[in-house]
Amino acid sequence: MKKLSIVLWFLLLGGMMMPLWGQAQEKLGRGVVAVKSSDGVFLSWRSLATDTRKLGFDIYRDGVKITAAPVVTTTNYVDKDGTVDSRYVLKGILDGTTTETTKEVTVWAEQFKKIPLKRPEGGVTLPYDVVQTDKDKTRETYPDGQEYTYTPNDCSVGDVDGDGEYEIIVKWDPTNSRDNSFYGYTGNVYLDCYKLDGTFMWRIDLGKNIRAGAHYTQFMVYDLDGDGKAEIACKTAPGTIDGQGKFVIMGSDDPNADYRSSGSKAGIVVDGPEYLTVFNGQTGAEISTIAYSPLRGNINDWGDGYGNRSERYLACVAYLDGVKPSLVMCRGYYARTSLTAYDFDGTKLTMRWAHDSKVSGSGAFGQGNHNLSVADVDGDGCDEIVYGACVIDHDGKTLYRTGLGHGDAIHLSDLDPDLEGLEVFSPHEEKTAAYGYEMHSAGTGEVIFGEKTGTDVGRGIAADIDPNYRGFEMWSTANGNVYDCKGNIIATKNRPSVNFRVYWDGDLQDELLDGVKIDKWNGTKVNRMITLSDYSNAASCNSTKATPNLSADIFGDWREEVILWDSKTCSDLLVFTTVIPTEYKITTLMHDHVYRMGVAWQNVAYNQPPHLGYYLGDWDTENASFAKKGIGFLNQSVELGEAISPISYSWKNAEDVKITGLPEGLTVTVDKEECLFTIEGTPGATGTYAYTIESVGGLTVATLSGTIKVKAPVVLNELAYFPFDETAGTSAVNSVYGRAEAVNFTPTWISGVRQQALELPATPANRRMEQASYDDLQLGTKDFSVELWFRSDGGTGVDWYLFHKGSHTKNASTGATGKWMGLQYKNGNLTFGIDDDVTKSNLDIPATQYFNGEWNHVVCVRDGETKTLKMYINGVFQGEVTDKTGDISESEMFVIGNCNVNFNTPFTGAIDELQIYEGAMSAAKAKERYEANKPTGISTERTLRPDVNVYPLYFTDEITIEFPVEVSGRAMVSMYSAAGTLVYQTAYMVDGGAILYISGLEGLPKGAYMVVVEVGTTKFVKKLLK
Repeated sequence: MKKLSIVLWFLLLGGMMMPLWGQAQEKLGRGVVAVKSSDGVFLSWRSLATDTRKLGFDIYRDGVKITAAPVVTTTNYVDKDGTVDSRYVLKGILDGTTTETTKEVTVWAEQFKKIPLKRPEGGVTLPYDVVQTDKDKTRETYPDGQEYTYTPNDCSVGDVDGDGEYEIIVKWDPTNSRDNSFYGYTGNVYLDCYKLDGTFMWRIDLGKNIRAGAHYTQFMVYDLDGDGKAEIACKTAPGTIDGQGKFVIMGSDDPNADYRSSGSKAGIVVDGPEYLTVFNGQTGAEISTIAYSPLRGNINDWGDGYGNRSERYLACVAYLDGVKPSLVMCRGYYARTSLTAYDFDGTKLTMRWAHDSKVSGSGAFGQGNHNLSVADVDGDGCDEIVYGACVIDHDGKTLYRTGLGHGDAIHLSDLDPDLEGLEVFSPHEEKTAAYGYEMHSAGTGEVIFGEKTGTDVGRGIAADIDPNYRGFEMWSTANGNVYDCKGNIIATKNRPSVNFRVYWDGDLQDELLDGVKIDKWNGTKVNRMITLSDYSNAASCNSTKATPNLSADIFGDWREEVILWDSKTCSDLLVFTTVIPTEYKITTLMHDHVYRMGVAWQNVAYNQPPHLGYYLGDWDTENASFAKKGIGFLNQSVELGEAISPISYSWKNAEDVKITGLPEGLTVTVDKEECLFTIEGTPGATGTYAYTIESVGGLTVATLSGTIKVKAPVVLNELAYFPFDETAGTSAVNSVYGRAEAVNFTPTWISGVRQQALELPATPANRRMEQASYDDLQLGTKDFSVELWFRSDGGTGVDWYLFHKGSHTKNASTGATGKWMGLQYKNGNLTFGIDDDVTKSNLDIPATQYFNGEWNHVVCVRDGETKTLKMYINGVFQGEVTDKTGDISESEMFVIGNCNVNFNTPFTGAIDELQIYEGAMSAAKAKERYEANKPTGISTERTLRPDVNVYPLYFTDEITIEFPVEVSGRAMVSMYSAAGTLVYQTAYMVDGGAILYISGLEGLPKGAYMVVVEVGTTKFVKKLLK
């Protein structure tokens, strides 16, 4: 062990920039909106990410202040005396001083704002006669051409002139727009820009060589060069005319050329130059045009030969270096899948990287959706592109693929706030997929829950609709169920709509937007909140998809606006906003990075709703509260001389914490700036210590309480021991009592951790080792521990039991009790479960990395004193859950490598040194057992990511780096500031199990830092906050 005291100097080293968390937020105004309601005039305005908590607003009506004190705790207000003729101004007040004054706003007479548009003239296509590729081989004949008109379609927003207000970009679709799989000419596609007051700014005509349809024009509206004004970027071609009336053209290309196919394939465009253009958002003028990439090439490479799959496009904006935005243009997802990333400096586009997955079964090939999402999913400070069933890393490489194939919907957010990182929920189209719908870790692809359906599941949604269940709820068209974020069914009928989510009323749950209807889930069914078509013929877009033109937090407080179009005039947008008061003061959603990226990509292909990058259900701006940050629980039982698992919580809406009742030997570190405390250390004496934690200095007091029991070292009483040292035969000795017999197979005995080990084949499914129960294995209400070594390569979609005792279902006729305990591997988790036939307790630990073909050690513990289940893997504490079970006494078989009774979950791999003890094994003992028996053959050539531990997340003066015992050698430790400056770098020679303490960090300014630990060719990256 080494203790290192380091004096840090700030080294301004050129060329050492590291991608970090510097995404610029849009400079927005207050977006004040005033709407006549039944209660008077409803006003709302933005809270910005740069605001201080104490900032409030005085409200003036017609020049007279109408608030007795500044409005601080909310960003909405109802003026009961207001009328449609009133005019309002807000003044920001901080510590009694006026900090800002908003523009005067007038009152909307209704709950929507009508924005008049310049509808393009319709037209008539060239004549054509085609037979479609659908199953009915439909023939379309238009000897005189097909007439068409225009309706407003997908929209996006951006501040194109830098005034702090969003402008709206409108895509006009002709009524003969087409899906890629259909032939036929279409009208041209137009992009218009309008201010919110209806002022027309410009029009871009994409020309006849850009076909109309959901999969063709994906337009990005975003400030790509950081000048405070949004640009517009999209695919163009010869014939495109910019917002100043000039052709977009490269070299000697002919702007009047027609590259549309004729004859039997009339209308499709699979030939001719393809461009990518960035337009000035304020004028519509072309800024930069380059050849479009990914290239079309041979259309047969994309999975068909008639220009369907080759012409399916996606696009997004992503902060690939963590600091500035990049434009990502995409082609293909059913088979070949290609993405190209660009940077824009204000004058030209420069390629950052290109990704091309051409080979079936590898990379992103066949793993794309009709939509995508963007977020930093792996914690490296840079955005990744969640492309569906795969993720493209910030450097253009495949981060992972789930192998589940194409899907029509995707939802990325903090779906389960109790799990680390973000999660993805998606339905899948492939009937052979292991899951028809599933939720998986956005960072690793590990499936958390799902179901194999054997069907094309076309729609699915994740939204937090039920306050009775923490986290999001999820459902799909696969069945009528609604699930919580743990995969539990919470409703089996009255399944809600499967379309958009939206924040509309005043609570922290999602409402549901389907076409022109907004509904509220009440726990058993939905109630209608508002039907938007009751207002001025409001209509949705995209045929049966019934999506809004746009749903986003465009102005007012944090609730979202819904943009639809007037189906009677076809020349007006209708912008709806809520008039329901809310007690919550929440920063504008557009200042959340994941949400803002979502608004940018919302118009892509099959439109999806944007989601926040955090769990809104944890937001409360008034009441003091605590949030768990570390792995240590409030109630712990440790042996004398053993350190507790560090207990770490953040707090909000308070100034400090007071902690009383802790045993001697524990220390408390409090960071008032970061609102974080940590309790850690080794208790000095046995006893039971009840302690309390209280917030200090808030409007309310939050309280936590816990108990730390320090006991004499536990004596573990061996109940069963299978060394598996046989070299032949069909049974395995239990050194405590009897033998386990092989059923339906002949065991293979291989070299193991100590001597020999049991190897279990994949088939038959009902093969297992089993031993009849005996008195010592009556576990009842006892504390007990099970340890074993296992080795397996894992597999996709597997459901395995390593051991199991009891039965899952009670059956009096067979003597099955419904009581059991066991260790299962499923959905990428090792699950230690106990069931007393009334209550089941499960501890789920992500474990894919341990199914690596090497020996791994696992200990499962039932601790009756703390009422917890615990798991240790390779000597490291993995987690614990509350154990709510009681007596699990039963006299049924103990089964190794399968589950009892059903015998349909065969573990494939090897097992060694299986032992069952009475007594709860301590963390120190689990680590000792691992170290004492670890085979020398364990490889040290594996990634450091799951093994190196860097903490605390919130540091002040010191950080600690713990290395796994199997890693030794030269370790380079580097630390970078949020600006990418190298602030510390030193190389160390570390022995296995070394712990480095790097102190002297108090001189660093507050902010985000990246710690990079490199050993050999492997690298570990950890984000810390000061």
